[in-house]
Amino acid sequence: MDENTVDTTDRISMLPDFIVHHILSYLLDDPISCVRVSVLSKEWFALTASCPFLNFTYDDWNYLFSREYDDVMEKFYKYVEYTVSRFCEQNISAHTLNISATIINFEEIELFEHCLPMFRLPNTLLSASSLTSLTLQKCELPSSLMIGVVKFKSLRLLSLTFLLIEEDVEELRLMQSPAYELEHVDLVETYYTTNIRESSVYVALVDAVLWCCRPRSLTLVLYHYTEIGDVVEYTYEKLLQQEDEGQTNIKFVLIYFDKDDEQHFSDLNSLLKALSLDQLSCKITFIKEEDDSGCTTLDEIASHVYRSWVKAFDVKPLDFELRLTFSVNTRSKFKNPPLKGLYGNVVCVACGTSTVSGLVSGSLQDVTRLFRDARLRISEDYIMIY
Repeated sequence: MDENTVDTTDRISMLPDFIVHHILSYLLDDPISCVRVSVLSKEWFALTASCPFLNFTYDDWNYLFSREYDDVMEKFYKYVEYTVSRFCEQNISAHTLNISATIINFEEIELFEHCLPMFRLPNTLLSASSLTSLTLQKCELPSSLMIGVVKFKSLRLLSLTFLLIEEDVEELRLMQSPAYELEHVDLVETYYTTNIRESSVYVALVDAVLWCCRPRSLTLVLYHYTEIGDVVEYTYEKLLQQEDEGQTNIKFVLIYFDKDDEQHFSDLNSLLKALSLDQLSCKITFIKEEDDSGCTTLDEIASHVYRSWVKAFDVKPLDFELRLTFSVNTRSKFKNPPLKGLYGNVVCVACGTSTVSGLVSGSLQDVTRLFRDARLRISEDYIMIY
């Protein structure tokens, strides 16, 4: 066959590399399936070796061997070092790098460039201008974060876990002006919060994060021995102060650690009353909304997630119409709802449509209404047809 002739029978090899990489990323936890899929075409087989999703988990590695622990650990880190070095030599950009292992001696620490138990986030990470979601666990924030030049231009979602509150709060507060306007910030646990009982610690952290990130929604983990009400009131007031127009309402989602269901509140007093009755450790999400549009937390989350995905993958053209599908619990849609505890046939797929431009550049509130309208269109007749 002529080298310039395109083999139209092998259409999947014509897909762009980034789409193939995205497909293969769903098979990272299933190496056998990943290998099977890779042989579908010559192009896919070659791309498997350069898949930009690097996931190294020592527990999975250790499961494959029956040797001495130290020997397996040494081989694991050599494998990590070799794989990452190969990417650097081939000038391949990694989309995701996840290393999960336990550091127990000096040799292992040396492999991570003399990391201390609290890893210092490198300043070079701040050059990742295309980063849309960042999760920091047990890390010290980089000193250059306080510099006014913001390089996380695409960042939308931020999760902070096990931070050193005293040091990091000061660095966040030293920024000359609010740097980011994020969709969501998740403060899971900070500075081993099981040892912190003063609400002032949480207040200081919330103040610093809101100053730095200006999120549309914020999730806090609060423990029963903390003055939860004080933290909630302070967070509520600070979120309202950040809106110059003064037309923003705050919704609340409350989840107790020992319960499966979530409670929704549309006003502060109702939330505080519920917290005073139970006095349990919980997770609270604060969500800004511009009006009483009847949108639920599901609609809010769906709009955030879809907008982040479309921005991350730089979908083109802008007038391309997207089908925005999501699952909905339809138990309440039946005229005769199923008995409680009966879990079959209660989920249905809803669908809304939007252009790429409308989803990325339009008002987030309008996008949220798209999901609300799609959800409300579901009826018992729709479910039966589906």
